[in-house]
Amino acid sequence: MVEIPVRSSATYKKALKLANVGSRQSTELALNVLQDGVVRRDPHCEYALGSWYFYGVCVRRDRAKGVRLFARAARAGVVDAASELAGCYEEGTGVAKNRAQAFYWYRKAAEGGDVDSLYEVGRCLHYGIGTRKNLVAAFESCHAAALRGNAEAQFSVAFCYEKGEGVPKSLRWARHWYARSAALGFARAVRAMRDIAVK
Repeated sequence: MVEIPVRSSATYKKALKLANVGSRQSTELALNVLQDGVVRRDPHCEYALGSWYFYGVCVRRDRAKGVRLFARAARAGVVDAASELAGCYEEGTGVAKNRAQAFYWYRKAAEGGDVDSLYEVGRCLHYGIGTRKNLVAAFESCHAAALRGNAEAQFSVAFCYEKGEGVPKSLRWARHWYARSAALGFARAVRAMRDIAVK
């Protein structure tokens, strides 16, 4: 069972504050604070240090080490770590590709409140990535993310309405959702609005 912590730890906040100073000395101190937090199994420090290793921020890039730290933090309930871990499993970056694990961690992150992961759950359900294809559940997940302002999810909802995938076909609702996505600057939605205008 993954539990979602309510607050970041004081150790993590201290490291973040030091890292934001921007000097070499403060960055080294932040690294030491994060490493100390990892030794004490602080999940937020595990996630932060995992990000540093995964992206090569202030340390030599080591994607495998980053993924291991993401996994520890995700198992402890850090939502952002679960989302990062899902992407790593889906792409096979720093870990062997495993789409079932990707879907599992997207779902955990979505349950923890991550809107982008809620969209990813819908995308996985739509295309059968790591799970059985289910167009109705895909639409529901994308619709929930769309209502919370995710432009890509809004585009997907519009597409589902346009094609009648997982929901009854409705060009009126397709136009509505393409317009909402386009208003957020999603380029594919702008193009789709031009295309659907002639239908």
